[in-house]
Formats: sequence, structure tokens, C-alpha cells
Amino acid sequence: MSTGYYIIKNRKLKDADKTTMTRLQKYFKRADKDKDGEISVDDWMEVLAKSGVEVERSDVEEMFKENDKDLDGKLSWKEFIGEKTKIEVAFATLDLNSDGKISKEEFSKLAHNLSDEQVAAAIKKFDVSKDGKLDFKEFCAMMNNRKKKSLSEDGRKKSSE
Repeated sequence: MSTGYYIIKNRKLKDADKTTMTRLQKYFKRADKDKDGEISVDDWMEVLAKSGVEVERSDVEEMFKENDKDLDGKLSWKEFIGEKTKIEVAFATLDLNSDGKISKEEFSKLAHNLSDEQVAAAIKKFDVSKDGKLDFKEFCAMMNNRKKKSLSEDGRKKSSE
């Protein structure tokens, strides 16, 4: 396991062999107790400790901070191994002119199921910089808010069944 931690810490996953990647995925799945496809710092620290790997919490927190592309405080498998996430792909798709921001016009062109009013409301709600556009951090906040709402609605559905 220490080899896997070293590879992740030093961003050398592209150099990892198939056996190492399989082992890492096994440990990742073990850390993902609630099976939501994401792990927290605490989850990963617990797996490392149980595997006999001595590591400073600050090192793990740094790794999470560097790899948490959707800014939700957890790592998906793709984030964990350094691949592009769905949020990164969605942002790049919506950012038609590649200026690092999504305008109302760009958002509307690809979000056919939303009215102009809904697009304007979403941008207004999450546009912290007040420039009328969403940068990546603001886009992540919007998407994470949507994800949290979806998860809480699923919980209410299950509890009422």
C-alpha cells in the first residue's frame, strides 16, 4: 500500500502498472463505505492506518485539496487517479469560447431544458463575482448544490417508502 500512496502523492499514476492500479482501486472501494463513489479524508486516513501506512494527515489533506476538482471536499475515483471529472468535462463543454467562464448565452445554447429565466436565476444565485458569468468555482458550487438536493430528495423518497 505504501507504493500506492507514494505514487498518488507524487502524481505518478501514469507510471503505475495494472497491479498497482487494481490494488489502489480495491483500497479506494474499501474506503468508500457508503458506496457513493467518493471518499473523504477521514475515509482514506482510516484505510491507510489499517494498511499500516504511516502518513501525516496534512499530507492527505493536501492531496485531497489538489485533486478535488469539483470542490466538494471528497474525491471520486477519477479525481483520485487524476482523470478529468464529469464536472470538468461539463464546464469545458458549456464554455464555448474557452474564456474560463460560462455566460448566460453559452449556458442557454446547451441547456435546452431550461428557460432563459431559469438560466438567469441560476447564474444570479451562484455568480459570486457578480460579473454575469460562472467561473469554474462558481459552476462547481452550482453543481454540488444540485447534487446535494438530489441526494436529500432521494433520502426523503426512501424514508417515505
